Amino acid sequence: DTGDGVRGTPVHGVVRGAEGAPVARAAVTLISLGGRQLGRSVARPDGGYTLDAPGSGSYVLIASADGFQPQASTVVVGEEPLAFDVLLSGTSGLAGTVKAAESGAPVDGAMVVVTDVRGDVLATGASGPTGEFAFGELIPGSVTVAVNAAGFRPLALPVEIGGQGVTRVEAALRSGALVRGVVRAGSA
Repeated sequence: DTGDGVRGTPVHGVVRGAEGAPVARAAVTLISLGGRQLGRSVARPDGGYTLDAPGSGSYVLIASADGFQPQASTVVVGEEPLAFDVLLSGTSGLAGTVKAAESGAPVDGAMVVVTDVRGDVLATGASGPTGEFAFGELIPGSVTVAVNAAGFRPLALPVEIGGQGVTRVEAALRSGALVRGVVRAGSA
């Protein structure tokens, strides 16, 4: 409903995840190209949604849901109802443990940095008392997990984050010596 009792042109479809399953409760918003919200809908249990465009023209349809990357698409609406399905790609988690390679003891306070293939930092955090660390809301794909802790050599691990759920990684840090001192010329 456009507010004046006149219905616009319906835009309808199904919101699905990467595996093809419907995404219930996904928020679907229709905005003008200038950014003004024109309509909003919540996907039904079958993933279906319906909202009304105020008339013919180009609009932006945004769909989002917990555990998925938001998706924005340009839709061109004519006089007839428009069927437009949306595919959301999931986000995944990454969790793991940092341990000393020699003893297997957990490493507390290790800095864990996740970067993408371009080198952009996606997440940073520190391991806890049991050596555990966890990150949520990461995009599936190839990443590098870099781990650094005092008294240990830094470690970089290539990791492939799966499309759903939590990918686990174990980081075994080798001890490293830090040499400090002053070099002086000997007297002859």
